Amino acid sequence: MHRVSVGFALTGAVVTWVLLVPGAAVGDPPASTRPTTRAATWTTTAPDVSVTVSSPVAASARPRSLADRLGYTDNEKTVLGATRDGVRKIDETGLYVTLGVAARAAGNLQFDRDEWSQLDRPAYTSLLTQPKRWRGHPLELTPTIFRVTKMTSGKQLNYSNFWPKDRPVWRLDGVIGHKTQPVIIYSVVNPSEYLGQGKPGKEEDQTDYNRGQAIRAAAIFYKDVIDTDCDGATRHYPLVMAWQLSDGDEVMALRGSSDSLVSKLAPVAILLVVMAAGFYYLRRWMTQSRQKKSHGPRYKPLRDEIVPAAAEDNSANSLDEHVDPELAAAIEQYRHEKGLDESD
Repeated sequence: MHRVSVGFALTGAVVTWVLLVPGAAVGDPPASTRPTTRAATWTTTAPDVSVTVSSPVAASARPRSLADRLGYTDNEKTVLGATRDGVRKIDETGLYVTLGVAARAAGNLQFDRDEWSQLDRPAYTSLLTQPKRWRGHPLELTPTIFRVTKMTSGKQLNYSNFWPKDRPVWRLDGVIGHKTQPVIIYSVVNPSEYLGQGKPGKEEDQTDYNRGQAIRAAAIFYKDVIDTDCDGATRHYPLVMAWQLSDGDEVMALRGSSDSLVSKLAPVAILLVVMAAGFYYLRRWMTQSRQKKSHGPRYKPLRDEIVPAAAEDNSANSLDEHVDPELAAAIEQYRHEKGLDESD
């Protein structure tokens, strides 16, 4: 009897194991042949305990960010991590590393007109106050350029293992939105076809655009650098590396769309303000008119009026002037006979 009960217990355990443990049934494929395209949830015999295993195929299918698509190597990340902000020095290893990344992007990361929205457009102050946050990050700029300088290795640039010595770089000096927001752009593509023809500058390989030329740039933020402006003042500049440029017509179209919206809304806003002011004064005038009609002048009894003493004397004198002389004489004689004083 004891053996039978033990046999039933073993049989029940085997059935429970087959039913509850996945893959234990006969004919199930081994774990190595199961599909890996979806995440699987394995539930143990303990209640409310589950373990989720993510498929490596699903993880690799996630879309990469623009920063990931730039393809930084570990060495490049190390060099950029050692970059110092708020200094005058520009020509250092990090400069050529960022130029090399921009050159790679110029070959495999070009945007159509509708794809520029993928780039971030950080505030100007954020680039200067949080340079570590934006370092190596792709962004969009729409500056106005006033000067372009062609730079080559051995002249304006040093030789570096991270940058080909026979490949030029163009430095673009301009402003973003306002004259108080200057920017320095190192471009790996020639900006002449986007900026048009300018005037020769004072220095060699320099072109000036006195009126300023609008341009659109896809660039990588490098650092916050100190430089001297045209007036001799020391200022902070965001330094970026551009890998794609767009002409000023597209920039002006973007600015024109926002300007046209403002120009359309401005008359409506002015009209609303005028209507609100008119309604306020009209309501105020109607309220005052209603109060005047309902209350009117306040009634004041004669007894409440204070008559000055001079007015009383004048009234007494005026009464004396109108008394009959014979009556006045009779009253005076009567008073004399009765011995009445004038004071009585």
